[in-house]
Amino acid sequence: MPTRGDAWFNRGVLVLVAALALTPPYYLRVENPAAGIDVELRGPLEREPTERKFACGEEQCRMRVQLSTLDPPRLEARLFVGEGHRPVDTFYLPVPRDRPADCGAGFSSEHPFLVTFGVGENDAMMPLCEKQRASVRRRYRPPSTPPAARSEIGKLIHRLTKGRDVVEQQNAALALGELGAKAAPAVPALMAALDIPGYVRKAAASALGKIGRPARRARAKLKRVLASETDPFVRSTLEAALAAIADRGRPD
Repeated sequence: MPTRGDAWFNRGVLVLVAALALTPPYYLRVENPAAGIDVELRGPLEREPTERKFACGEEQCRMRVQLSTLDPPRLEARLFVGEGHRPVDTFYLPVPRDRPADCGAGFSSEHPFLVTFGVGENDAMMPLCEKQRASVRRRYRPPSTPPAARSEIGKLIHRLTKGRDVVEQQNAALALGELGAKAAPAVPALMAALDIPGYVRKAAASALGKIGRPARRARAKLKRVLASETDPFVRSTLEAALAAIADRGRPD
């Protein structure tokens, strides 16, 4: 007949098994070949965050990975730029229950990074992640030169308005933002780009904020777009752009 000690031992074994099930291996890769960035993180996915810092242009970027124990448990990967405490992008992937592994890939909205992220058994996860990465990278066309070298604003405006896909439009908006107030001639094009939801809208808003006072004509459009935007990360960029334009000069 089982004793009370046996029951406690069995309960302990179940707790240990459950704990191990909630710390599967993970894989994370952040890359931008044009900028020479290729950063990988891997290890057991745990509740305590794992962080990796890397240089991205003149700023310091960092990726933070941890296990969220929401139902279902999931991988949470956050991208930070500079010293800010608010991530510019967050990627989620549920811990697979009915298959050995899962993987995803996509573009960050603040910088032209390709992010690949997976969780599960290594033997199944790595081939799946490589397949996802290859599929997305076929659409990944990073800038061939750093933003400071792309001084022809007209070409950037053309890429923003006539780009072959949202990635090219996003990259053009980001490059215009790096030019600051010099990109004032691009304000009308950036205002029009606010009508493209998602990454392009976020990049256009960021560029308008970096242009500052010369972009004050965009304030009404930014407010209208903000009123209907539901994505919290895009909303935060729209709000930051409005604040930046207001802070860089006298009130209208």
